[in-house]
Amino acid sequence: MPINKYTIDDINNINKNGGKLILIGKKVLDISELLDNHPGGNNCLLKKLGTDCTEDMKFHSKNAKKLIKKLTIGILI
Repeated sequence: MPINKYTIDDINNINKNGGKLILIGKKVLDISELLDNHPGGNNCLLKKLGTDCTEDMKFHSKNAKKLIKKLTIGILI
């Protein structure tokens, strides 16, 4: 399966057009499905769109960290 590759400009353009992308390291994640279910509410996610959330993930549960693989849609180049 080919790996989708994104630049930061790609990510910002997608988010400007309604996308919900964040970064975890070099991984690009689509967090759209988390917005209604995030325990901290959707505002904490929305303010992080287009940014690297690696540090934020450090305090999350193992189950939350497992979601990274499921939500990953590509890599940052």
